[in-house]
Amino acid sequence: MPSYQYINSTGVIIPDTSDTLEQVQNDFIAVLGENLSLNPSTPQGVMISSITNLIDFIYNNNALVANQINPFLSQGFFLRSLGSLTQTPYIGATYTTAILSLQGMPNSIVPEGILVSNQTGDIFKSLYQVTLDDSGNGSTTIQALDIGAITSPAGTITNIIEGAVGLETVTNAADALAGSDTESDYAYRQRRIDQIASNAYYNINAFASNLFLVSGVVGVQTLKNDTDESVIEANVLLLPHSVYACVDGGSDIDVATVALIAKGDGVNMNNGGGINKSIQITDPYSAVPYTVLFDRPNPIDILVKVYVTDNGASVDYQDEITNDILNYANGSLFSQYGLRGLTAGVSVSVFQLAQAIQIQSPRIFINLIQITLASSISYSTDEIVLNVFEKANLDSSSIQVIVG
Repeated sequence: MPSYQYINSTGVIIPDTSDTLEQVQNDFIAVLGENLSLNPSTPQGVMISSITNLIDFIYNNNALVANQINPFLSQGFFLRSLGSLTQTPYIGATYTTAILSLQGMPNSIVPEGILVSNQTGDIFKSLYQVTLDDSGNGSTTIQALDIGAITSPAGTITNIIEGAVGLETVTNAADALAGSDTESDYAYRQRRIDQIASNAYYNINAFASNLFLVSGVVGVQTLKNDTDESVIEANVLLLPHSVYACVDGGSDIDVATVALIAKGDGVNMNNGGGINKSIQITDPYSAVPYTVLFDRPNPIDILVKVYVTDNGASVDYQDEITNDILNYANGSLFSQYGLRGLTAGVSVSVFQLAQAIQIQSPRIFINLIQITLASSISYSTDEIVLNVFEKANLDSSSIQVIVG
């Protein structure tokens, strides 16, 4: 077998098949003589092709394994193992749960495991045995049989599939707590990047990573000034020795609590051009109150035109493309594709919008996408660059689909 050096200063490399073929042919000639016919239709030609394909498979397999040490290229179990080294736990799929209200004969026993369903046919089972009270009322927790995100608004889980003697009606008074789908490699890889510095403190990367850990946070933009003078950075005035954060998502209290700890002692904080927040947080150890400053992103209205070719598909182009773009914009594609969406400070790109449409609706042929600020309408394919304290705002009325 030809020798092969898999790794050089540029990383893992794979030889061209033509080079492998030439090496195998030379090996056959060296053994069987220079008059050997290399025609692929000859017995030796078939053997040479087969050996070349086998060697190529080995090369590719070895390169794939070698790439598993690189968190930007690794997959599956290998990627999760690398993430665990930096304390970034993998998020597996979870079940949807709900509180189910029960009504029936007073003092009836409703055992664990009754089966109910919602109006779309999703089936749930009860997790606990319950005895109805003297008025015939009770409640229990139910869990979906299928793992993943299931939407079930209040009042939709009403069908009894396998009940109990004395149980007459059921319903969920509140919306079900939707589970989550398995985190994709794309999403996990990006989340690891976002949170990798969360084990540290007192630097700007750790500041951002810790903010990303706050429940509900989907976007973070941070700035720092480590000089003795006030400076303007990215259109934000920064006090001496200070940090700035624009945070999209999460509660004000949660964000402020983490920001106070992660910013570092003696570090000032700033408001900028976003929606200013000033939150009082009391230090749990000293009982001293501190004022934490940060911004929420200002919404910037964006308009989109999408030109598509009618290829005869049975589809409502306006509705489908609108949903595709809004799914991308609100971050719904993150868990599967790692596309964070239009959050704080993220520019609007026609290429990203086209990608979002293609991965969700590959049968749609896009001719052109144009975008513009709603405040100054001038459609083009140019990227719309936003400030760190701004966030693109889109709704169904912002998107126009032209079918040609």
